[in-house]
Amino acid sequence: RVFNSLKERDHVSWNSLINGVTHFGHDEDALILFNQMRLSSAVLDEFILPTILGVCSGQNFAATGELLHGYTIKSGMHSSAPVGNAIITMYAKCGDTDKADLVFRLMPLRNTISWTAMISAFSRSGDINKARKYFDMMPERNIVTWNSMLSTYVQNGFSEEGLKLYVSMRGIGVQPDWITFTTSIRACADLAIVKLGMQVVTNAIKFGLSSNVSVANSIITMYSRCGLIKEAKNTFHSIDDKDLISWNAMLAAFSQNGLATWGLWTKEDITLIP
Repeated sequence: RVFNSLKERDHVSWNSLINGVTHFGHDEDALILFNQMRLSSAVLDEFILPTILGVCSGQNFAATGELLHGYTIKSGMHSSAPVGNAIITMYAKCGDTDKADLVFRLMPLRNTISWTAMISAFSRSGDINKARKYFDMMPERNIVTWNSMLSTYVQNGFSEEGLKLYVSMRGIGVQPDWITFTTSIRACADLAIVKLGMQVVTNAIKFGLSSNVSVANSIITMYSRCGLIKEAKNTFHSIDDKDLISWNAMLAAFSQNGLATWGLWTKEDITLIP
């Protein structure tokens, strides 16, 4: 209503409206509004184009995404790093890593996000070797990039390689975050490696991240798969804000270890189950 009451609609007001619509998942409405914006006198800038390219990141609007890519080339906006990164991600999510790779290679200016987008693109397609190749070629890396490569290994069943990467990043002093610990502990769970798993947990405690619910959930799973049910239950009880994953992880822990689940819960536990 506020937008409709505006006498003059500039690119800022259009951007705000379209961003709001996409935030609530109304992708088709966002594209309709974008077409209206294009027909108005409002300027299409490097802020609105990544948003719309994000809407096209899927098979439903892949053709529209390609048309938008063509527009960015004609307008010269493809040379903007945010727009280029959005195009890479759009093609990657549409399953076209060849086009994503081509866009990346033709980018005049690349940043860490560009490289990370390519690692994620090859991760989605299951091409681990290419993901690692881009990771190794990066001029500089941040924690997001390390986590992206780490997740690529673990999500694709290469947990041992993921743990080697974790050891490497710790060896050169990269400061881990909750994603690093969640993924690394999951790798230890996949391999049922209790010794290294407990070392990673000790590091998580050292960095004050063991109480993070995602980290704690992965710790429960790791202890469970290593047969340490008591430690799993202690970790579960240490979580202040348990989510559904916490409860499922603990229930799975009892089941996997051949224990009668309900006999090990207190009355207080049962009343808290969501």
